[in-house]
Amino acid sequence: MKRILLVASALLMLVPFANAQLKSSADVKKYVESAKAKADNPKNATKPAVWMKLGEAYYKAYTDATGDVQIGHDETNASLFLQAKPTSQEMVVLDGVQTVKNVYKTVNIYYQNGIVCAVEPTDLAYPDALDLAAEAYAKALTLDPKKEEDIRAALTRIADRLNYSGSSWYTLGNLYRSSVDFEKSYKVSKMIPGGKGDANALYNAGLTASMVGDYNRGAGLFQMVIDEKFDNTADAYARLADCYDHLGKAEEQKATLEAGFAQFPENENILLGLINLSMKEGDPDYVLKLLAQAKEMDPANASLWYVEGNMYAKIKEYDKAVESYRKSVEIDPEYIFGYYAEGLMWATRYDELNDEVTNLPVTTPYATYKKYDAMMEEALIKAVDPLEAAFEKGDKAFKDAIAPMLRTIYYKLSDSGENYKARYEFFEAYAAE
Repeated sequence: MKRILLVASALLMLVPFANAQLKSSADVKKYVESAKAKADNPKNATKPAVWMKLGEAYYKAYTDATGDVQIGHDETNASLFLQAKPTSQEMVVLDGVQTVKNVYKTVNIYYQNGIVCAVEPTDLAYPDALDLAAEAYAKALTLDPKKEEDIRAALTRIADRLNYSGSSWYTLGNLYRSSVDFEKSYKVSKMIPGGKGDANALYNAGLTASMVGDYNRGAGLFQMVIDEKFDNTADAYARLADCYDHLGKAEEQKATLEAGFAQFPENENILLGLINLSMKEGDPDYVLKLLAQAKEMDPANASLWYVEGNMYAKIKEYDKAVESYRKSVEIDPEYIFGYYAEGLMWATRYDELNDEVTNLPVTTPYATYKKYDAMMEEALIKAVDPLEAAFEKGDKAFKDAIAPMLRTIYYKLSDSGENYKARYEFFEAYAAE
């Protein structure tokens, strides 16, 4: 299963409530129904405290079933939250990983390497308890705006719990429920006073919807990301176009990719979508035309040449890719991504050639192996100068990221010259530091 970015909007609390304990749905209903009866009484309809109590009751109904255990807790902290021993334990496999499943009377807790990776409620008195809690808190806020600080904290907790629930269902392979809870998390995050909404929750809702084949819903959710102008809008354009592709809406797919490219020409996912579209339509110059228009409008934008280089690299037109990468650093000598991309392209080319030679039939002539050896060495040598330039110009973090690649390249070239050997020793020492 393809992993996604799952980000909660608040840090986990690692101290359980003093009265935390698992309660069955029958026990939970008693205090919830009592709070609900008070809120339903017309005499209490204008009392914010009554709605606050109802919100607390629904929230407690959820945490009493789950122990409020969250993804990321270790076994010790989870045990403190649960204040109960599992009724049974078994080993299961989640996404190819051996996982410990602890079964309790109201919840299953899953651990990978001693860390909670999923929480699965099995006895919820109110499956929509967190939604109902949020509605109650929102009602209280309309009645008493002075409660804003307390209600902001309460709604943030609820949005977080829904986000973690979406992550749990994702890990457990239930993508539909994952998508529903991610969307709920987004909606609650929008209710938080002054909140714009959790962009990651909304994006993840769209992604999991499309992964389960619900492309219409996925398209709607990605369109919301775009409309809200979140930081992940660029990827939302690419995902929306993919939904349109699966729905057979070719015109909408093309228009979406072009609109995304106009705003985010550097986004790799949009570029890949455009390349695939151009291949499908039999128009190999389609993306080049878009890039030409973009460069005409912004000729000093080095990143546009970098994007063009990436496009040529993807279709294996290496010489043209080099020209574009070098044009990007000609425009801006400090644009290290142009140097890095050229070096990475040749390092990747080496790996591709290595895979090819490994899969040659045993009857392959020796001359063919020699030819491959020469091409592989040439690719490594071509990678050296641009990667060295990127290393020289990059900051500490960039140097640390690129140094292992150069060390590996120089190790492979160390028998080809003393300078290569010396540079290998330099990067070996750099790694030791």
